[in-house]
Amino acid sequence: MQRYDFLQAIARDTGDALVVSAGGAAREWQALRPGDGNLRTRTLGLVSSIALGIAVGLPRRKVIAIDGTGPFS
Repeated sequence: MQRYDFLQAIARDTGDALVVSAGGAAREWQALRPGDGNLRTRTLGLVSSIALGIAVGLPRRKVIAIDGTGPFS
């Protein structure tokens, strides 16, 4: 399964979750599920840390982390 196929499969089930992403995955996610709940970072490798901080700060919100390995990964 390619990354885009995976993102497409989960896009319909995310509801109002906040989604933290980086790299090529961030662009693909924004295309699949545009919205204000998409947080794109420019710090590869730190998506999980940022998502954890948001989840701790907003314990009643669902937070999803989607990390990529680069712009074309």
